[in-house]
Amino acid sequence: MPPNKKKAKQREPIPEYSHEGLQNAMVSWTSSQAGQAWNWGGYDATPRSGAVNGPSLVTLAAMLNMFLTYAPACELHPTFLVKAFNVILQTHPTLLPPSMVKKYWATLMCERVVTVLSHLRRLYYNQVKYNEAIRKLNADQRAEIDKLLVKISRPGPTPEHIASLPGAQPRPRNRMLRPVASDISDVSVDSQGYPCVLQRLVNPDKKNEKVQLVGLKIDKALLN
Repeated sequence: MPPNKKKAKQREPIPEYSHEGLQNAMVSWTSSQAGQAWNWGGYDATPRSGAVNGPSLVTLAAMLNMFLTYAPACELHPTFLVKAFNVILQTHPTLLPPSMVKKYWATLMCERVVTVLSHLRRLYYNQVKYNEAIRKLNADQRAEIDKLLVKISRPGPTPEHIASLPGAQPRPRNRMLRPVASDISDVSVDSQGYPCVLQRLVNPDKKNEKVQLVGLKIDKALLN
């Protein structure tokens, strides 16, 4: 009998975001860069499995801020990105290198975006990787990284090292719920009008017996 195979962990769906809004923002951002858009610097050939490049993330901060404005989960669909980059080529054909076909360029740009966002999420979830990435950064560069990380909004609780950064949204406080009253309360009465709680505490054969109940003294003689 073949051994039981462990089921692969199901990937969480990518949170929703405005495809149209982000695509328009990408086109506008490309126009604002005077031909220097989508220059990846140290991330030009970095694989997703590679180490986080802190200085290069700082260089790409303006671009990353644009993505996080429309997709705060810091995650995008590759199919959307390929489509968006094809649209960009329609208005900015000079971005395409002479020896490269459109489909390949769009796929390459998509992979760069997915890699950079993946590394940013790594810093969000992993404090050790965060510390490693900012180790050689100066105060201003670290502040740029921190500004990006506090904009990320993912399902689940915010990691401790992110919640403590300047500008992070405060965590909601745990609400103290008041206890629910029981079915028989101190003010419930039976069919004869006597408090129900006295049925458990008072011997009806004894007269004038005083019973201590929740700091109050009840004289049975007054109840007869």
